[in-house]
Amino acid sequence: MKKYSSKIEKKIIKKIGIAIERYNLFEDGDRILVGISGGKDSFAMLKLMKILQKRAPVKYEIIPAMVIGDFKGFSLKPIFEYVGKEGFFLISYFMPIEKILREKGKRLRTICSFCSRLRRGALYQMAMSLGCNKIALGHHADDLMETFFLNMFYNATLRAMSPNYLAENEKVKVIRPLILVFEDEIKEYARRENIPSFPFGCPIEEIKERERGKTKIFLKELEKKIPGVKENILKSLSNIKEETFLK
Repeated sequence: MKKYSSKIEKKIIKKIGIAIERYNLFEDGDRILVGISGGKDSFAMLKLMKILQKRAPVKYEIIPAMVIGDFKGFSLKPIFEYVGKEGFFLISYFMPIEKILREKGKRLRTICSFCSRLRRGALYQMAMSLGCNKIALGHHADDLMETFFLNMFYNATLRAMSPNYLAENEKVKVIRPLILVFEDEIKEYARRENIPSFPFGCPIEEIKERERGKTKIFLKELEKKIPGVKENILKSLSNIKEETFLK
């Protein structure tokens, strides 16, 4: 069997393997819809799942799929080309997201959660029509921690991201294979493997990055002051003492 291409690939594969075993992500006979966003995270996930496909003790299928919006400045061609280079054919589903948002009267600053629900719903439909029993999303450990703190700071609730859960339609499961992998590790892997990133065309990308970016900066500064704190935060999210919380 071919060795890993680099130390970082070996490290990430090991983390994904831990997540697979701990959260029962992959099972024999799975047909997995891999959500492609055009970013480095989803492309890296596709590549890593392909590598694992040859090493894992269970057999599973990979079906890359993408929900395409009607945002300006978005090009599907380079995404098709990259997915094809990895040996897959990208299944695409067009949804006039911007048109729907405007018809619903959603303001630009409040559309993110609504847009996410639209795209998730489309992925559920694609999964069922293609006979997939699972959907893999490219959220990583930093996404998990940022979501946790965003919910704490702005919503006054302790809520993060589940690595494996039953979708709202109760017919497919959603899994996050990169949930134990840090963003910097994915960035390093993407550089080594020349994994590209293409803009989705979201009209409020800068606003989103600015708002989530505050939490990202908070975690980076915390890591500088307390080296290893991000690793401890990640571990703490699975080491919860419920009896010590206020009721």
